[in-house]
Amino acid sequence: MGKQMDDIVFEGRNKDYGAYVLRNKYPKNLKRAIIIAFGCFILLSITPKIKRVFFDSSEDAPLEYYRELEITLMQPPSSGDKPNVILKSKQSKASSASEEKEIKAANKEEAEAQKKKQDEQNNQSKTNKDSTSNAGSAGNKDGDQVYTNVDRSPYFIGGEDAFFEFLKTNTQYPAAEKANEDEGICALSFVVTIDGQVEKIKVVRSSGFKSFDEEAIRVIQLCNNKFKAAIKNGKPVKSICRIDITFNLD
Repeated sequence: MGKQMDDIVFEGRNKDYGAYVLRNKYPKNLKRAIIIAFGCFILLSITPKIKRVFFDSSEDAPLEYYRELEITLMQPPSSGDKPNVILKSKQSKASSASEEKEIKAANKEEAEAQKKKQDEQNNQSKTNKDSTSNAGSAGNKDGDQVYTNVDRSPYFIGGEDAFFEFLKTNTQYPAAEKANEDEGICALSFVVTIDGQVEKIKVVRSSGFKSFDEEAIRVIQLCNNKFKAAIKNGKPVKSICRIDITFNLD
């Protein structure tokens, strides 16, 4: 049998040298590595099947966990005065009847409250109208009546902008309140006569400061003969005006 390649290469050399031993054992080591790798591949490929056979016997078993949900339905938003109602499933007839009775009672109370409020407003409006009419007829027997409902309201000569500019120019801020940085709003009512005079100036809502109220009255008095009278049925008449005068430091 002829010499192998390794014997020829290492002829005359020390064969105890590590390279000779490694080269001589290389075919056996390669064959062993291939067998081990192939075995591992086969083992990995059949592992899932082994797992299903021995460890996953309950594959078709039903799920253990589930939750039964109770669905509630909400009515769409109501366009009237009736409150929205939640409809619940599995309610007893007794509870449904009780809830319906409560809803009807609530609707009835709300309707009564609205009716009462409307009646109060109507009575107040009627009272104001009667008081104004009585005041006008009792004021003077010659027809000198003060009107609140007119065809054309009285107006400041020059227009609204001119009126507010007049108030701004002629209103004096009280010194004590200015020093204390006090502010307030005074609501006044006054009568504009047929010839444009201002009379019967009253504080409808006080500013909370006497000096503010007095200054507001004073500046309205300066508007005497600066108004055009109101018109009703084509004739000038006495009428009431109302205005808020604001005192602020802006």
